[in-house]
Amino acid sequence: MKPKPKEIIQIFFHFIIAFFLLIAYQEFGETFKYFAAPYVLYMVIRENPLYYPAIFINVAGGSTISFVVLVGCLILTIKHFRYLSHRTNIGLLLISLLPAPVLFYQAFYRYYFLNTDIINSVIPLGFYLGVFPFFYGIIISRKISNHFFKILFFLLIFVMIFNLLNFMDSLRISAITLSLYSLIGLLLIPTMRMKMRISIFYKLIGVLAIASILIGFIEIKFHFLGSVLLSFLITILYLSKKNLLIDFFTKKRLVVFMIIIIIYIMSVTFDYSLSNVPFSSFSYYDITSYPQFIIYKAFADRGVIWNAVWSDLLYYQYLIPPIFVYGYSYTSISGAKMEVEFGAHNLFLELLRQYGLLFGMIVSVSYISMIVYVGKVFKIERDDFYFILLASTIFGIGVVVGLTGMYTLMINFSFLFMGLAGLLYGYSFTEKELVKSKQMIGEQSSCEI
Repeated sequence: MKPKPKEIIQIFFHFIIAFFLLIAYQEFGETFKYFAAPYVLYMVIRENPLYYPAIFINVAGGSTISFVVLVGCLILTIKHFRYLSHRTNIGLLLISLLPAPVLFYQAFYRYYFLNTDIINSVIPLGFYLGVFPFFYGIIISRKISNHFFKILFFLLIFVMIFNLLNFMDSLRISAITLSLYSLIGLLLIPTMRMKMRISIFYKLIGVLAIASILIGFIEIKFHFLGSVLLSFLITILYLSKKNLLIDFFTKKRLVVFMIIIIIYIMSVTFDYSLSNVPFSSFSYYDITSYPQFIIYKAFADRGVIWNAVWSDLLYYQYLIPPIFVYGYSYTSISGAKMEVEFGAHNLFLELLRQYGLLFGMIVSVSYISMIVYVGKVFKIERDDFYFILLASTIFGIGVVVGLTGMYTLMINFSFLFMGLAGLLYGYSFTEKELVKSKQMIGEQSSCEI
């Protein structure tokens, strides 16, 4: 059903207010965030898709508001436990909720007994809470139509515009917009001969995205490049009806594939030297230099960090989460000793680092299961390009960033990313049930005749 004009106005009203609030959060500090929190939490607990765009803008700054929203998603997951167990499975829900008592107790302990301020007490909860927008997306998906994805296409453009205007620090969620429209731009390559049934306006934005990258106006990163290429591959395979190849990428064997990649890179990293991985001549705009860049990023960059984090995990052997997570050191491929505070640049190693071997594994399984659920949407044949392109983008980001980065579960990104993952899967599930119901009604009618 097409949204009514009143509903469109409601979406845009709260969406625009959200941008002003985002600036205000930065300008007026914590007190203003506490003042605004009830309004944002109200939008969450209403479970109304019309508020979804406004909510993901409110959390894009990664502030206290983000924790309010993510805790709201956790509470609604518990409230709708029975419904969600029907839509996914009870095992995924149980393992996702299992770490909550320990992690929340530790936050309480840090605040009341170790005199840690409230912000630093709850920050370790961030990655864990990041999985629950997936369930929130499923909850609100039953109230949307395919027109909702068209609206999101349009609204995501404003995220990129706001980002480029530099009103505040860069919004990480703009990566989804850039990935989506870069995918569209790639699919418009003349040799592809793709007939995408989307508005010419979005095709022009896609061309503009590719042009901005090629002229260097927009800086791109390794995981962005990998995400777009995987999204592109999935889209082509889906539209070409290569179901066997789609299965390879979207089933649970994906987990084994990712583990093999991580183990291989870690095991052979120090067999390489800088002479094996020259980097000086690389350019994102020179496709011929991509192979050497991939080797450099895998072995001279990610590999040494992953080895250092894994060595720390083996040394400390935390079964449950440490009260505080400290920095680590690593030896670069050139032999230099580096002391760092940043994370593992691999979501699964970072989850083990943050939450210990047991709970880190649990959150990793939850995350991978959710990405596999997104992959299931490609099992249904459809000609809705808005849905297909969004699903391919989310799947590509989920796999590549999970492997080479970790921001998909960070508090400034997870509500939009994991929320979209849940929305896409939930809508696909509902659509599948409707088809089955119509088939059953048709069969009954035939029997009566």
